[in-house]
Amino acid sequence: MAAILPTSPLSIIKLAATSNSVTVGWAAPSDNGGTPITGYSVYYNGGGSSTTFTEVATVSGNTL
Repeated sequence: MAAILPTSPLSIIKLAATSNSVTVGWAAPSDNGGTPITGYSVYYNGGGSSTTFTEVATVSGNTL
């Protein structure tokens, strides 16, 4: 059986920020695709017209 992707995490919010970092949090998605979610890969985009995303971290919880 082919894997089904979960839906996107919910309620992504900024918890704190400094001049060189940000802490974000989120809620688990409403649909896990039929398999428990064991972690999240977090990416950032430098802004502007860039379509390049860079992985920041892989986390097991819901805060980075």
